[in-house]
Amino acid sequence: MTNPAGTRFASQLVEALRAVWPRAERRAQRGRYDAGDVAGTPWTIEAKATRAIDLSGAMDEAKAEAKNAGTDLYCAIIKRRNHSIADAYVVIPLHVWLAREAAAGLGSGTP
Repeated sequence: MTNPAGTRFASQLVEALRAVWPRAERRAQRGRYDAGDVAGTPWTIEAKATRAIDLSGAMDEAKAEAKNAGTDLYCAIIKRRNHSIADAYVVIPLHVWLAREAAAGLGSGTP
């Protein structure tokens, strides 16, 4: 069953992402072969707009979809209830964030 709030959130998310990735677009769902909710970015993105936040479930889904998409970069973007899209939460596993930071040459390697 489709979640109308989730569909609306994913569409708003794509519009926000286009500020950085102009080719961002909604991706068609492919069941167990789903590769995330958004195409046109280097990330596999799982968009969630639910009453209760389930970080573990969202991240498990994002990781599985990243495997289907063939990418190591994945995150869940979760709607913050009663707030604008700009206040959504971006959830990234620590190992993914650290790898991304290192690849970008950020950090000095010392605290």
